[in-house]
Amino acid sequence: MRYLTLKINPSTELTLDNTIWGKETVKLNGVVVSEKTSFWGSEHHFESLEEDKMVTYKVNIKMGFDFHISYLITRDGVGLLNDGNESDKGFHASKWVKSVAILIWIAAMLLTLRNDASLAIPFALLPILLSSSNATNFDRNIDLTTSK
Repeated sequence: MRYLTLKINPSTELTLDNTIWGKETVKLNGVVVSEKTSFWGSEHHFESLEEDKMVTYKVNIKMGFDFHISYLITRDGVGLLNDGNESDKGFHASKWVKSVAILIWIAAMLLTLRNDASLAIPFALLPILLSSSNATNFDRNIDLTTSK
């Protein structure tokens, strides 16, 4: 699932993908530059040749207990995107309730697998859980070439 598309300049686009199994993939202009497996987020480092000079990227992906995904992306030490600060402020009951609902769904999946029962009911509930989650958290497109 695509989490983020970040257009850094007219010739550079960074994308972040993640699978349900926690495999994070960072691509620069469609080329995989880093892959890691993590359920709560990780840090990716890589270098790229841009306009005849090497630049260093650092991409931090973090998932909070409210299942909000935040990013800290730097290029040569300069911050490009930092959206982690806003999600950490205050207590949001609706986010907490969603987190508990997802944990209950995971427990139901594990119990169903343990008892060799059908996975139809837990999978049928998945769209309901996903529709109540923060839809703006997935497939974000940010164009830094138009930002000031």
